[in-house]
Amino acid sequence: MWLNEAQPDPQVGERIAAAVHSILTTAERSPVLILGTLWPEYATRYTALPLPGQADSHSRVRELLAGRILAVPEAFDPAALAAAESLAHKGDGLLAEAL
Repeated sequence: MWLNEAQPDPQVGERIAAAVHSILTTAERSPVLILGTLWPEYATRYTALPLPGQADSHSRVRELLAGRILAVPEAFDPAALAAAESLAHKGDGLLAEAL
């Protein structure tokens, strides 16, 4: 399942997280892969523990994200670009198109 722009409206985010959790933990549905994109500032907000006395409005989202965030740089470094160009020249059409 692809979740593009996975930073939902705060009013429904926990319900969405609960639904995703249900999908991931229902044995009859396995195997399941859920991949989503999330802006860094939202990842920081959703994974932060609430301050004492504050409501925990992102507990389900935090549970889903715990240990599962892969940061992607905004740009590739020269070594990564050189490797991609080499593979593209060797026939990787998808990399050639992306470059």
